[in-house]
Amino acid sequence: MAGSDGGVRAHPLKKECSKNEHERDCLEAGGRTTRSPCGPPVKIVVDENIPHAAEAFGALRTVQAVPAESISPGLIRDADALVVRSVTPVSRSLLEGSRIRFVASATTGFDHMDVDYLNSRGIAFAAAPGCNAESVADYVMAALLALHRRKKVQLDRALVGIVGSGRIGGRVAQRLEGLGVKTLLNDPPLARQTPDSRFRPLDDLMACDIVTLHTPLTQKNQWTDPSCPQGPAHSVQPGIDGRPVPAGESRLTQGDVDATFHLFDENRIARMKSGSVLINTARGGVVDTFALKKALQSGRLAGAVLDVWEGEPTVDAELLALVDLGTPHIAGLSWDGRVNGTVMAYDALRRHFGVPPGWTRPTHSPVVVRPQPCGDDLFGLLENVVRGVYDIEKDDREFRAKTGSFNALRDDYFKRRDFSAVTVVEADAKLKKKWMSIGFQGEKS
Repeated sequence: MAGSDGGVRAHPLKKECSKNEHERDCLEAGGRTTRSPCGPPVKIVVDENIPHAAEAFGALRTVQAVPAESISPGLIRDADALVVRSVTPVSRSLLEGSRIRFVASATTGFDHMDVDYLNSRGIAFAAAPGCNAESVADYVMAALLALHRRKKVQLDRALVGIVGSGRIGGRVAQRLEGLGVKTLLNDPPLARQTPDSRFRPLDDLMACDIVTLHTPLTQKNQWTDPSCPQGPAHSVQPGIDGRPVPAGESRLTQGDVDATFHLFDENRIARMKSGSVLINTARGGVVDTFALKKALQSGRLAGAVLDVWEGEPTVDAELLALVDLGTPHIAGLSWDGRVNGTVMAYDALRRHFGVPPGWTRPTHSPVVVRPQPCGDDLFGLLENVVRGVYDIEKDDREFRAKTGSFNALRDDYFKRRDFSAVTVVEADAKLKKKWMSIGFQGEKS
């Protein structure tokens, strides 16, 4: 079974506050946003590759912005808060002996956090769920349109299966349906929360021409959140999504719900439609590398697009040579998505310590494009404009040329804009609707 793409809620907090060297959080009366009982932070250590990190977190207190690889036990020992990206593992080995009271990740996932340890220490933590949902949906659209041109994939006749239909998968479905592309949705957590007949068993999606994955990476006996319609949760500071947990109440239970590790293993891939295409922008471990290589080598699958890899930043060179498009986990790295992550981490940290707002998100210049006629090929026209905004094949070429520089390619990634930051000037009302259906803004009349 598969889960949704990155839903998170809250971790349990004790109602009483202790004031030892690892002072714990307590929930204010009335179930409002959690704050530290110990006042604002004195020192915040933040990954310098987080956009606007110095000015945003510097508005709260003393901030030390450093490269991710410099974040060490010695560096953070006297810090009160830590703000990271997914490249920094947050665990006992990093935090033990420090006075850290709060950890924020300016990314959507929690794979890099040892949440059991954080809970045991009473360290509050937060992430930025959905911050890059538009970015990943843009990436998937760019990939599909590139496949339309390169492999003659007939999108208007294709059936696309979407595994995980939350923040990202839901957007992908909405965009494809806006173009008239038929979809099948699979999301057990959402299916349990609603009688919506759109959600189908995973086996039904094996008949699809294209399958795209948008699940978190979960294994058996992980912490899950049965109250969350977005699927498995790895704890987050109450208030991050506007729904704090009342004092003494925990939404977290333990069980083997919707495990997604190697969800697409040899047996699953063998049941996919012959000649179909697999797209993975979720987590590398959702797909069995060996099984995927075997299916591509045999021709069982006609192609694959991978943005995530088992064992990354190390990449299986043989698999990279087999896929149609390969990129270094940058689907969600648009500039707008990254700034969203900064804003969400800043707000979570500010609320936790009870600090009033002191920083405002900068505005960025809008982008305007004017499509050129492209005959009667709607998808060709869409692909021409999408490539002008985001050239996925350029990312693919650079990755193949510098496979050993996985993290460096991510750190130095260009300021890619979300489609939602781009206005398309289009006189044809029907075409304008198509542009808007895949995420672009339409020129105001």
